[in-house]
Amino acid sequence: MAQAEEAHARALAIHRDVGNRRFEGIALGNLANIFQGTGRTPQARDRWSEGAALLRGLGMRDTLERKAALLGKACARAGIPPIEEADAEGPAILSP
Repeated sequence: MAQAEEAHARALAIHRDVGNRRFEGIALGNLANIFQGTGRTPQARDRWSEGAALLRGLGMRDTLERKAALLGKACARAGIPPIEEADAEGPAILSP
């Protein structure tokens, strides 16, 4: 898991450097999943909130929903309630 975290952190840095907001949001979602899978819920929530806001701002609702589903599975495996992200356009997007 440490290698995956390192790879996604590098990817995030690259996407931020080149200004690729879409893949920055995706990388943040991936890191949220890794953090949740390793029991670091506060860090997962922070990355998820940031990534979800980016994806929402870009109108990437399908990607956001897929990432939410993956994070929901990580939460279920950890035996914790899903991480919630309020959606400014409607109801909260919950990780199922």
